Amino acid sequence: GVGFGDRVAICVGRSVNLLAWYLGVVKTGAAYVPLDVNYPVDRIAFIASDSEASFLLTEGCVRARFEDANETLLSTTLQVVLVDQIASALESVSDSTPSVTIDSSALLYFVYTSGSTGLPKGAGVYHRGESNLLDWYQSLLECGESDRFLLVSALGFDLTQKNLFAPVCS
Repeated sequence: GVGFGDRVAICVGRSVNLLAWYLGVVKTGAAYVPLDVNYPVDRIAFIASDSEASFLLTEGCVRARFEDANETLLSTTLQVVLVDQIASALESVSDSTPSVTIDSSALLYFVYTSGSTGLPKGAGVYHRGESNLLDWYQSLLECGESDRFLLVSALGFDLTQKNLFAPVCS
């Protein structure tokens, strides 16, 4: 159900599947909204709503935190998909690559500021910008296929995204 121009909030812990979930969203032509599982539930709820995400890809433990805090995660416009239960759902999904042409002016992801001066503010990052950043980053560091990248920053942080994609592009 995810398509070109949609926004998909992704709020999952660090795992070997993280990059696959991000790339899966990107391959549909949608943009992802990275959220750190350690964010307070009210911040996650605010960003999922403010970003106009159609889907929230998350884990059962995050959903349980919402229930414990009596915070609503479900709305009429946000479909929650639990990665803990996704394996059974994937059996009925085609394994073909979506035939979506992604223009460089298309939105890649949507990130939010810390909100230290009030509410967090969203900013869109486009394919052309990320491509330019990755080209510069790989050239400067002379990245190759045998290099390794350390990912220590929060998943919702803007520059974390380059550290996710640089190894793939190398």
